Amino acid sequence: MKLSLVRLRELLDYDPATGLFSWKRAVGRNVKTDVWIAGSKQSGGYLRIRIERQLYYAHRIAWFYMTGAWPPGDIDHVNGTRTDNRFANLREASRSENLRNKGMRANNTSGYKGVCFDKRKGQWRSTITVHKKQTHIGYFATPEQAYAAYCAAAEAHHGEFARTA
Repeated sequence: MKLSLVRLRELLDYDPATGLFSWKRAVGRNVKTDVWIAGSKQSGGYLRIRIERQLYYAHRIAWFYMTGAWPPGDIDHVNGTRTDNRFANLREASRSENLRNKGMRANNTSGYKGVCFDKRKGQWRSTITVHKKQTHIGYFATPEQAYAAYCAAAEAHHGEFARTA
């Protein structure tokens, strides 16, 4: 059973300016009266809150708290910080829009999103993923030129969900 808005507001306060939830009162033995901030960081980097034996992502609860409706799709963190649940930093997104707002991969060695060095050609290659397919943008003499091409393509294809860093 999904949590109702009335019950959520009985249990928690939400500050849209900070994105923090706080318990209105102790609701179990794991909620200490001296620590009122709700939620804990999970392995994926998101904050989750346990309410009546059910775990909820804090960003989804924040959306529900502010709009009165559970989001039908994803909730995207505009700045990419998974723990920043300020309402101004949250927006509804499809799964593909949410994935467009991903940061640079951990194994990136060029220092620029969408840019890698092609050893065969001896040039910097720029690529972007559009509609689940990797698209070749071009080869460039410098990583900065390849990155500029990536940024232009990201803006053209992804619009407000384009993340270039």
